[in-house]
Amino acid sequence: MKSKVKKPKVPEVKCLICGKPVLREAIAEHLKECRGKFPLRPGTKDIEVFRIAVIAPAFLEFFLCIEIAGTKKLSELDAMLRDAWLECCGHLSLFRIGEQSFSVSPDPNFGDKDMGAKIGDVLKEGMVVEYDYDMGSTTALELEVLEVKKSKGKNAPRSIVVAQNEPPEWKCCKCANLATRVSTADYGIGYDTVYCDACAKTEFESGYEHSPIVNSPRSSTCGYGRTENDDEAAEAEIAAKAKADGKKRKFVIEQREGGIPHGRWVYE
Repeated sequence: MKSKVKKPKVPEVKCLICGKPVLREAIAEHLKECRGKFPLRPGTKDIEVFRIAVIAPAFLEFFLCIEIAGTKKLSELDAMLRDAWLECCGHLSLFRIGEQSFSVSPDPNFGDKDMGAKIGDVLKEGMVVEYDYDMGSTTALELEVLEVKKSKGKNAPRSIVVAQNEPPEWKCCKCANLATRVSTADYGIGYDTVYCDACAKTEFESGYEHSPIVNSPRSSTCGYGRTENDDEAAEAEIAAKAKADGKKRKFVIEQREGGIPHGRWVYE
């Protein structure tokens, strides 16, 4: 039987400077031209600006392009990646640049350095850098320095995302219709973990077991992309089912590993 699991097409990239869609392989040249029409703030000071492409090697559907001044620190680049794609619970993160690792929480036993290094001191044009967010349910990224240019400006330019992939159109792994939900039990988005609304309702017992698909390689990992509305809807769904079955809701306290108390609602 032929599999219904279909990989989404690699989407076009949207230039966030001019708003136009651009083919992935043409984005570097497009940005050079686009930046000529929309230059940085005028001034007399030479400033190195790093243009950095970001991909998730496991899912090439996702793409970012960032501009950041060489005077900025790695910690600011880390914050940009978190804001754009990653942040859920304040997990650890690190860059691997050559043989050296730069961590948000450096461990001397592993030879880590902190993220206080300036971009211009550790990155060069053509360099490829590895980046990990969350050392448990890790989202791994790869950064490539596409270009380092000198621009005239009064101050260091803002650190900005200048291009991002359009949201991929995922296909439901059950029926091949447009997918909108992703399983929370499979540690992230994948071709065989995404479902349309109809299949999600039949595949899962409650809304806690699936989350909305968002435009990020971390979609659903550690709850990334979930909102309070998702949790409220899931709880309402569970309550309705329990009521139909004649069950009552009560709050119980459990002891987790280490003697840490944990409270949760159950239906009996």
